[in-house]
Amino acid sequence: MIQFINKARYFKIGQQAPKNSCFKGTVTPQSIFGGSGSYFEYTERYVGKACDSLMNYTGRYGATVSSLGNLDSKEKIDEFKRKGVEALSKEGAVCYEFVLSMKDYETAANYNIVNQEQFSAVIKRIAPVYFKSIGLDPENVSWWEDFHPENRTSTIPHPHIHFLFFENKPSGAFDKTYGKLPKKALDDFKRLFANQLLKREDKGVYRDLFNSINISRKNVLDHLKHADLKSVKSLKDLYAVLPKTGRLQINSANMAPYRETVFKVVDDLLDSKECKNTW
Repeated sequence: MIQFINKARYFKIGQQAPKNSCFKGTVTPQSIFGGSGSYFEYTERYVGKACDSLMNYTGRYGATVSSLGNLDSKEKIDEFKRKGVEALSKEGAVCYEFVLSMKDYETAANYNIVNQEQFSAVIKRIAPVYFKSIGLDPENVSWWEDFHPENRTSTIPHPHIHFLFFENKPSGAFDKTYGKLPKKALDDFKRLFANQLLKREDKGVYRDLFNSINISRKNVLDHLKHADLKSVKSLKDLYAVLPKTGRLQINSANMAPYRETVFKVVDDLLDSKECKNTW
């Protein structure tokens, strides 16, 4: 079973901040993206940086990834914030947040997801699929994602991300639930994220397997350089019957009649004194 924690909350413009957030007060576009009237004044104790907005808080380690690409310059960040303030200034605007936290770094490493590059790769892959699955137009949604290598409330480092999104033009898709995402929308995100972790886990397993095979193959070939191939009878027998034309790859139809002979050569070589101990 995949061990990760998924928390969700939503910031509805003009209403009180969520109870499970670090912030108090009435949500405004400026409290999300900064500017005058901000109440998200949070001093990050690890880096000593005053965070006057939600986006500054989540992005305190830099390397923010968004629907506009990597926000790797002040100009790009300012442009994203400007568009965010404009979108959240419209009637019915809501900003949604998921916080996905791995149990610890050991667990995260099992799925090859321990840094911003790896987390953001998963988010970029699932974001448009997720938005479509919950009835939003991916082209009408802006989002950003930030990686945090620890969390504030635990002595055990929990690598986690903040993933936030909002509609550029509010569609009223969740008006019936007063802006709150329904349970299915939460479950869909957990399912998509978990599926990507499973794929990354498999990728890691196969990568290690193939690396091991490649290392073993190289070791065998290095030892065979010292073998007297003229003394291998099965190799002489194969050479005598090999076709003069056509493909010589082992899986080709042209080699079908000779596969057992090839396998016998391989077995004899691996069993030779030069390779036996290595293999």
